[in-house]
Formats: sequence, structure tokens, C-alpha cells
Amino acid sequence: MHRGFAQFSLYNVQPDERHANAEGLFIDDYVHALKSAAMQWSIPVVDLFGAVNLQPLMESNAIFFADKDNDLLHPNTLGHERMARFIAYQMLVLP
Repeated sequence: MHRGFAQFSLYNVQPDERHANAEGLFIDDYVHALKSAAMQWSIPVVDLFGAVNLQPLMESNAIFFADKDNDLLHPNTLGHERMARFIAYQMLVLP
């Protein structure tokens, strides 16, 4: 799923998804790799990144995350409920 900024201490700061990791890769690079591998092996993917519509970088979506000022990385109860419903509906279409 999408990543937002989180700061838990002076030394534990998690950047949002607009920043590459130490390898120069972005989260969507990992999403693409997982989807490609799943397609090759005919494994269904529940796409929380592209389809659940939890966008921590959109101010209107802050209500789904732990703390709009310091933790847009972890979903709160409302965010988890949204993910659970999405996953449940996705599971219904599996053979």
C-alpha cells in the first residue's frame, strides 16, 4: 500500500513514497516486481497499492492513518476496516 511520512523519534524517520530507498528504488518498483512475478506464476494479487485508495499523501485521506502529523505510514482502525473490506471482496472472486 502507499507510504506516507512517519517520525517516531529523532533517529526513526520514515520518508514517504516520493523518496527512493538506498538502492534507488521506489515503492512502485516493488509493486511492479510483485505483480510481474504473480502474473508469471498465475498467483492472484490483492492490490492494496493500486486499488484500495488509501492515499496518505492526500490530505483528505489522513482520517485513515494513525496520526496526520507524525504517522501517515500506519493505518488506524478506519483504515484497517477499509483494507479488510477490500480484501474480503477480492477473496470472493478467487476460484
